Amino acid sequence: EIEKNNEMLRGVFSYTHFKDINDHALFNIATSILDKYDFCISSKKQSFLTENFTLYVEKALELFIQREGSKGVLEASPKEIRNLLVTILDVHYGNIYDGTAGLNGFLIQAYKQAIEKNGFVHLFGQEANMKTWALGRMNLILHGLYSDIAEVKCGDTIINPFWKDEDGNLMKFDGILSNPPFGISNWGYEVVEKDLYNRFKFGMPSKSSGDWAFISHFIASLNERGKAALVVPHGVLFRGAKEGTIRKRVIQEDLIEAVIGLPSNL
Repeated sequence: EIEKNNEMLRGVFSYTHFKDINDHALFNIATSILDKYDFCISSKKQSFLTENFTLYVEKALELFIQREGSKGVLEASPKEIRNLLVTILDVHYGNIYDGTAGLNGFLIQAYKQAIEKNGFVHLFGQEANMKTWALGRMNLILHGLYSDIAEVKCGDTIINPFWKDEDGNLMKFDGILSNPPFGISNWGYEVVEKDLYNRFKFGMPSKSSGDWAFISHFIASLNERGKAALVVPHGVLFRGAKEGTIRKRVIQEDLIEAVIGLPSNL
């Protein structure tokens, strides 16, 4: 019923089995948290979507993701990594994209920085995990960014990239931020072996690891002035065979501005 009456929430609760939710837990949420806020928009009391409430819910979402991540279900980039990448990217105008958007933390932080610098950006993203996508949609709504400023679609970025121009080519962006999944083997090699979007002009990535598939996708999604800041595993720098060939060609094209090694346990 909530989805029916709120177009922006369409599909968000599709993965949720409400019969599995404990009534006692819901009661605690209602009495200890929601009861502090007035849902009446015309009231002079503290409004529902106050900055404090948004920060509270964002923290709750982060805690949830951390818990699920410990089970191997979901994983979120640490806040420090988000701040670092957004600062390095330093794009305050135009379009910013994250093809493995997660909770949309990179996109939200990029928007905040652009506003602080008197700029303005539109945000685009894609996320393969439906549960994560739904949480990310709620995060955008709570920050007031969906859908005029930000839109993130649900689907596999490598197998079926959603963001395309009128001619069916990949959409080009001014800035890209992403922390793609490390070393996944089922990244879609067989599906994109004959890629329609010319993403793998430097070479076809290894079947056993999708790291360079994501990097190649992001390179192909940049416009002539575009810049990307990506978090990748160290193996990207050293593995040979097909990955070595791709790496050599990318370096020869002078596409890499810097490689920054990050310490563990951030």
